[in-house]
Amino acid sequence: MTLTLSEKQWAEIYQQIAHDYGQATVIISWRLRDTLGFRVRRHQWHDPQHGNNRDIRLDFDTESQAVFFRLKYL
Repeated sequence: MTLTLSEKQWAEIYQQIAHDYGQATVIISWRLRDTLGFRVRRHQWHDPQHGNNRDIRLDFDTESQAVFFRLKYL
């Protein structure tokens, strides 16, 4: 399951995760996956009308981890 966030939303959540679990958890990708069950992808695409666009994609291993994340951080 994939959840799409704006860069601003991710920045706020990133700070909260760093506060809750420590800075090393958000910096080291395998710790983030082991702790919260998702990987972070930075996605960029080009739209002819609006130029370059960016967002953050969180790829969850299970539906229950995605639900936990939504309840806690969104």
